[in-house]
Amino acid sequence: MCVKRSRRFLGAAVVATAIATAACAQKALEYPFMVSGSVSDASGQPLGGVRVTLQIHGVVYEGATPMQRTDTYTDERGRFAFDYVTRDPTELYSLSFDKEGYESSSIERASLARSVHDVKLARR
Repeated sequence: MCVKRSRRFLGAAVVATAIATAACAQKALEYPFMVSGSVSDASGQPLGGVRVTLQIHGVVYEGATPMQRTDTYTDERGRFAFDYVTRDPTELYSLSFDKEGYESSSIERASLARSVHDVKLARR
């Protein structure tokens, strides 16, 4: 009889552990996202060297490090990209675009569902 009770206990413990593990796994879901686009002048010519700032309105992760703000620069074709992971697919973000000799521009509280942007900067 002791053996049967032990097996039942062991079986219940395995099931409880599996349920707990599944519950933890659901909380730890990660959603990769990329924000990208291009920047050009009013005539459509690509602008390299534009500083693009990503501001997260929550927390995302770069590797295992949480981050909320970072900068990058557009390449010679005016392209930029940020590639991160979040546990909240409803996270919002903002972008700002700055280049000497051009009017600054920004995109506020964008959704991860819309993550490709084509931005035009006007000369001052």
